[in-house]
Amino acid sequence: MLVLYSYKRDAVYGLFRILKSGKNQGYNFLSIQRKGELPELYVYNPDRSAVRDVSKMGFDDTLGNTPWYFEDILDDDKEEWTPMFQTAS
Repeated sequence: MLVLYSYKRDAVYGLFRILKSGKNQGYNFLSIQRKGELPELYVYNPDRSAVRDVSKMGFDDTLGNTPWYFEDILDDDKEEWTPMFQTAS
């Protein structure tokens, strides 16, 4: 899984990528959170070659076949993240 956040003064943008595996088809998720607005969440489903606006349907579905939910993408507290790089062992 790849997770990226971009922090702006009045917005947080998040990009999640779940790679294709035996359990998942491979998905892309985009989160747009602007100050004073409801979050926008989008998912690209490669099986259907289509983008779905999750924010109109609710955030309680899982991200593919994982234990995470759409709502887990949201950065509600705007935590300051310290970048960490991990090498493969």
